[in-house]
Amino acid sequence: MKYLRLLQTSCIRILHQYHTRPEVFSQFLLPTKEVQWFLPHQRGFVSSCSRWCNLSLTRFYASRNTKQESEASDSKARTHFERRLVPFTREHLFEVVKNVDEYKYFVPWCEDSRVFYKKGNEMEAELTVGFKILSEKYISHIVLEPPCSIRVKSPETRLFEYLINEWYFKPGPDPHSTWLEFYVSFKFRSFLYQHIVDMFFEDVVKKMVTAFENRAKHVEEEKRTKHLEERVPWTK
Repeated sequence: MKYLRLLQTSCIRILHQYHTRPEVFSQFLLPTKEVQWFLPHQRGFVSSCSRWCNLSLTRFYASRNTKQESEASDSKARTHFERRLVPFTREHLFEVVKNVDEYKYFVPWCEDSRVFYKKGNEMEAELTVGFKILSEKYISHIVLEPPCSIRVKSPETRLFEYLINEWYFKPGPDPHSTWLEFYVSFKFRSFLYQHIVDMFFEDVVKKMVTAFENRAKHVEEEKRTKHLEERVPWTK
C-alpha cells in the first residue's frame, strides 16, 4: 500500500504541473516491452495504477473545463484584454499604475482613491466610482511585482460579485518602449450598473487604458520640466 500511496502522491503533483510541463506526464507511462517482464502481480499493480492515472487526469481536466464553461456561460460577466506598444519604460509605467492615490485625478469615472494599507509588495485601497447620479465604493487588494506586473483583486462587495484587474509590463523593441498588457474581468451585482456598462463597455475600458497612457506622458513631461528648471534656474 505504501507504494500505491507514493504513486498517487506523485500523480497528484504531476497533474498540477501538467499545464506548464505536459511532457512530464509521459514519464508515468511504462513501455510495453518493459511491462512484459514484470511478474503477474506486478503487471496487475502497474495496470491498476495506469487506470487510476487516466481516471485522475480525466477528472482533473473535467473539473477545469466545467469551471471554464460556467464562467463563459455567465452572461453578466465581462472580460477585456488589450495589448499596446507604448513609448515609456517599464519602470515608469509601473510607477504610474502603482500610484493609486492619484487615480482620482485622471481615471475616468473614478471620484476618489486612497491607499490605506501598505506592507511589502501588497496594498489595500478604497476607490469610489460614479456615473451621473450613481456612486459606489469598493476595496481592492493589490499585489506588486516591480517592474513586471500589478495584480488587483476586489473581494465580494455590494458593487461587484468579483473584480480582477491585471497589468503586465513587458520589454519593447527598444529600451524606451514597453508592451503594455491590460486585463480586466468583473461582474456587477446590480442589474442597473450592468445595463449601463453593457451600452459602452469596449469604449470604457479603452478610455481607461488611454487615460493611463496619457498620465504616463504627463508625468514624464513634468519630470523633464522639473529637471530643466533645476539645471537652468532662470527658466522658472
